[in-house]
Amino acid sequence: MNWNRLKKTKQRTISQIHSIWIRANQRSVTRRKLFSDFIENIPNLIKPDKEGVYKLYYEQNNHIYVINLDHKGLYGGWSFHTTRLDQQKDRDTILEWWISEDSMMKLGQKFNELDNDRGFRIEGICREALDKEINNYLRELFKNKVPPESLIVNINDIDYIIIVNDRLNYPKFKLSNQVDTTIKL
Repeated sequence: MNWNRLKKTKQRTISQIHSIWIRANQRSVTRRKLFSDFIENIPNLIKPDKEGVYKLYYEQNNHIYVINLDHKGLYGGWSFHTTRLDQQKDRDTILEWWISEDSMMKLGQKFNELDNDRGFRIEGICREALDKEINNYLRELFKNKVPPESLIVNINDIDYIIIVNDRLNYPKFKLSNQVDTTIKL
């Protein structure tokens, strides 16, 4: 899609889009790992409040935000939510910010940067473009015949399973899992 109308949109092949998606996926995995490692290290750097919540702070657009990081849940995972400090009803939270250490602000800034840079968006855009091109190609290929329930396609020497939905009316081809091994019976 041509958003800014100044440049022509590049037409890419399925192979090119696939390569871009693979690289975006690898970057996303690396960034998620950095984010996860950073969160796991928080208890070593600061102490939790009386409820066991770790509070970090960061500044953005002339507002101070509070990140409440909690290690609870059924499976012991981390959860967090962010609120603006000036919208806090809790007086203690505002006082905690005033007396907080500079390190909590630096950690909050780093947390926010890593959270915003996990790479989901680019990976999703590439996957959507890849799915669209695969759909267009396979619809043209099966224009006058009914496709099977599933297919195996090879993109850049990697085999993928394609699931076919609504085969009889308007087939939709969904890229599924990569074929890792083939078992001969």
